[in-house]
Amino acid sequence: MDVLAKSMSGQQLRCNGLEDKFEYTVKAVLTALLLLTSCRVDVKSGPPRFALTGPENWAIGGRQYSLQATYIMSRIDLPDSPLQFTVEYTCEQCAFARMTDDAAMKAALPIMTYAYKNGLYKRSHVTLNGAPTEPRLIGVVLVEPGTRGQKGYRIARSIGEIEALSHVPESCSA
Repeated sequence: MDVLAKSMSGQQLRCNGLEDKFEYTVKAVLTALLLLTSCRVDVKSGPPRFALTGPENWAIGGRQYSLQATYIMSRIDLPDSPLQFTVEYTCEQCAFARMTDDAAMKAALPIMTYAYKNGLYKRSHVTLNGAPTEPRLIGVVLVEPGTRGQKGYRIARSIGEIEALSHVPESCSA
């Protein structure tokens, strides 16, 4: 059986009899990338950023959050969610040496919820394949203090997950 696919550069690829191997390879790569939705990172690495803003301050629940930047990034690893609104925040109270996904989520959730409830993730207009597209994910990069913005922990959730978590009382949230 012939398999016709299009590469990221738009080039058509034809594979004869390799569809099963190709399918399993793609599934394995996507699974690995999905597992990396939250992880310790080199903050300046990763996909290209656009609609970059500079530092800003957000007041959330009586607390000031000093942000380094917000931007949209492409998530080619998630074809159904190609855009992510991202906030970079130096997290002074985070214990990076012992950081877990739960601890990262607890630190990031107020920022994610604020960006969601105030529609900040929609403030840049993006056109993808000729159609207006909104980010389907909101992410926070918790930047480790004293690293000049080079190390941290990245976590992202879908708009639907953030919407659901924004209605959960704080004592019950992750």
